[in-house]
Amino acid sequence: MIAEAIDYTGAIATVVGWGRTGETKPVSDELRKVNLPILSQEECDQAGYAKNRITENMFCAGYLEGERGDACFGDSGGPLHVKGSNAHLELIVAKTMASPVTYASSNALQRYNVSAIVDEFADELGTMRGKCMDIGCGPGDITRNILLPVLHPKTTMIGTDISEDMIQYASKKHGDKARITFKVLDIQTKYLPKEYISEFNHVFSFHALHWCNDIR
Repeated sequence: MIAEAIDYTGAIATVVGWGRTGETKPVSDELRKVNLPILSQEECDQAGYAKNRITENMFCAGYLEGERGDACFGDSGGPLHVKGSNAHLELIVAKTMASPVTYASSNALQRYNVSAIVDEFADELGTMRGKCMDIGCGPGDITRNILLPVLHPKTTMIGTDISEDMIQYASKKHGDKARITFKVLDIQTKYLPKEYISEFNHVFSFHALHWCNDIR
């Protein structure tokens, strides 16, 4: 864990992941990395992205000018780290993934993005009914509070995530036996349990669908 008082503005951070190598390119077969400077709050606002939505618990990293490399689709949720004292690496982003409480209090940008998608397709979503699954539900707040309310009232939902801690938290905080339950599921496995194959009327995933194996 890192000290809360440390200001990393100007530090060079390293992002790693298997995400896309370009907006229209496929995901990488090899683990890749890119070095990015951590920006100040003013620089973040100057960039124009997510202006007025970056809280004091968030930060931006990247270059303000030109194409100099960046994280891409599929890298979400991966680690971002900097060199700390004695040249050891300090994880900044990945630590939030280990704590459901911290993650739920730090995912304002994800909630905003999902809300925008849900609003755009509200009419179509309102007609969807039956048994649904949300892949990569995390702590369950987005599944329960943003996605489920726009679906047909008779829709039932299963939120899945690879993290047992996330599922335990989601079940206690957002579980409702009548409409929504949460289960541990590794969507990357080549041997998906039978109960998850062709058993759902609709499947959703806002941040984890790129991890799915093609079981066909």
